[in-house]
Amino acid sequence: MSRRGWPAWAGVAAFLIALGVWLWPARLGGEMYYVILTGPSMEPHFHLGDLVLARRAPLYRPGDIAIYRHPRIGFVFHRIVGYDAEGRFRFKGDHNAWEDPYHPRPNEVLARYVARIPAVGKVLRQLRSPWVITALVVLIGLLMFGDWLRPDANDEDEIPMPQGDTLYDWMIAFAVVLLLAVFLGVVAFTRPATVQVEQPVTYTETAAFSYTARAPEGLYDLPQVQPGEPIFTELSGTMTVGCAYRFTTSAPFQLAGTYRLLARVSDATGWKRTLPLTETAALENGAFTAQATLRLEDVRRFIDEFEQITGRRGTYTLAVIAHIETHGTVGGKAFRETFEPALHFRWDGNALVLEASGAPLAGKAPDPLHVTRQNALVRKVPRVNTLLILGAHVPVPLARTVAVGTAVLALALLGGALYYERRVLSGDPVAQLRLTAGVTALPLDTPPETAVPPVEVGGLEDLAALAALRRAPVFYLREGEQVHFWLKAPDAVYHHAAAAEEGRAAPQPALPRPRFLPWPGRREAAVCENLLAGWAEVVDGRVVSDAGHSRRVADLAVAAGEALGMPRRALRDLRLAALLHGLGLMELPPEIVQKNAPLTEEERQALREHVLRLNIRFESVEALVGALRIAYHRTERWDGSGYPDGLRGEAIPLGARILAVADAWDALRHDRPHRPAWPESAAADFLRRKAGTWYDPQVVAVFLEEAGLPLEEAADESEGRPDAVLQGEDDAAQDA
Repeated sequence: MSRRGWPAWAGVAAFLIALGVWLWPARLGGEMYYVILTGPSMEPHFHLGDLVLARRAPLYRPGDIAIYRHPRIGFVFHRIVGYDAEGRFRFKGDHNAWEDPYHPRPNEVLARYVARIPAVGKVLRQLRSPWVITALVVLIGLLMFGDWLRPDANDEDEIPMPQGDTLYDWMIAFAVVLLLAVFLGVVAFTRPATVQVEQPVTYTETAAFSYTARAPEGLYDLPQVQPGEPIFTELSGTMTVGCAYRFTTSAPFQLAGTYRLLARVSDATGWKRTLPLTETAALENGAFTAQATLRLEDVRRFIDEFEQITGRRGTYTLAVIAHIETHGTVGGKAFRETFEPALHFRWDGNALVLEASGAPLAGKAPDPLHVTRQNALVRKVPRVNTLLILGAHVPVPLARTVAVGTAVLALALLGGALYYERRVLSGDPVAQLRLTAGVTALPLDTPPETAVPPVEVGGLEDLAALAALRRAPVFYLREGEQVHFWLKAPDAVYHHAAAAEEGRAAPQPALPRPRFLPWPGRREAAVCENLLAGWAEVVDGRVVSDAGHSRRVADLAVAAGEALGMPRRALRDLRLAALLHGLGLMELPPEIVQKNAPLTEEERQALREHVLRLNIRFESVEALVGALRIAYHRTERWDGSGYPDGLRGEAIPLGARILAVADAWDALRHDRPHRPAWPESAAADFLRRKAGTWYDPQVVAVFLEEAGLPLEEAADESEGRPDAVLQGEDDAAQDA
């Protein structure tokens, strides 16, 4: 049992609790996130396998490195680069130019980067093993209950006594409080009291159009054309159009500007004629309402002149445009915009038919009569900076005051304890024994009777050490200018006589250092190649209807790697990379991978994310680290136009360059759901022409040589290629 008393232990416990609360994981209700990096998108400062600590922050700004949760991928560790039009954050990795397609809201950002521990993620993966956890439990049990296993050597005549709190214990407690105050002060004084926060200010511009025209009685339900109904130009000579514009925002704004209405007729060739409908007028309070009459015969005259000169006939578009120019301030931020909402009609010469324009919103068809544009400005506003302490947002000025006040108080108490120890205790050995050594001292009226002569102890500190180790009291008797001390032990009685002015404090005995069991090393079991090949066969059959694709790619890639002199371990990683490179596609719907038509941007993005899914799925398999690096970069291109990191030339791992060529060759040489297999000559010609742009020229040369094909295309070879091959190069590029 240690001699240290409760104040020291309380101070140490307070420090450890504060440190533990600061480091407490978010999954258990704390503020700290621990993320193991599974990709190189934040290189060169962050690497695969690093452990990143990130803590919740009161606010996030562009430039911060932060963590958010992607709805499909999971945790993403990237840098904030700005805002979008809806005030959401835009994220991007440092190692590539690919901006994250998902834009989280400010309340969806989880934590901001605090620290990085290199390569610890690999160790943590190993600690997930059940037998390692069992060994840790046994180790902790031995450390906690080791004292119970040791036999007690106390004799029944010994009087065990609990040790008292020493002055040193209180000094340790004051020092811990001082250390905490200094730490709080360093954090508080290195943070500005106020910060300029970039705050997105959204605004909306809305234009509501209307139109009407006279119509013969009986043609419509009403004697006038209503918005949405066609206008027959032979029956209506004019049409009246109106536009109501409004600028809205939650922030204070001052807006000025001008507007005018225009009519513009155009055709598919790009020809157009513009007719002003109103004079330029000024905006009032960010809104206006305008109305104008359009003579349809003027539009007809423009079209007749065009057809007479060009000899063209066709369908035309009539657009009624509100040209709006605005400027001023929104939320204190300078603002200048041009907005041209329009009402579109299709004119075949007989009737004007309203056309829908714009993209559907939230699954609803666009309203051609209402045009809305949303945008955002970013303004900087001052805000009191805060520190996140135990889940509470503490203002920095308050934290500074508390830190300074606590530090001054702790320093004063520590100084007082030192003064008391040097000035007061130096002349009283009994008080010195009690307060500096923590030994219980009991007074006697007469010297104790002993059966054997007492053993003389040379110094008070030695007697204190014996009493502390045996947890026994010391008896004392004052005689004149001397104080006699006795310590009763099972084997002897110890005696020491000290002068009243003896002033050295008994030092605390050194505590034995704890002994720990050696930490066991562990190598992860190798992934069974046959199992991985079987998994790839199932995925290939489901995704591309070609169950042997990955196995053939592995054989081709290893043959090329051997020809290039790759070592055995690198060839093993290359084979595993070829077997697992397509497993990231298993979560994609087959209709995306097998789609014959061009992919949409969302489908293309989902296809590109399969390399990230591959890393997440196999991140805990130590034996696949090298293979994952190859599979991750197999979609890079020699000229830097590939993804995910846009690597160029020899910056792409050699295994990834080989895998890209082998994958492209096998994909082109076999049937796919949306196209037949290419002939050997056409596939070889494709690799030759893409060497130096998409693929490493040396790898292509070695690959073709291993396949027994010439390094250069024959003079008449291109003439023998089918037209489908010549026209399908874009499809082949997608397969590759």
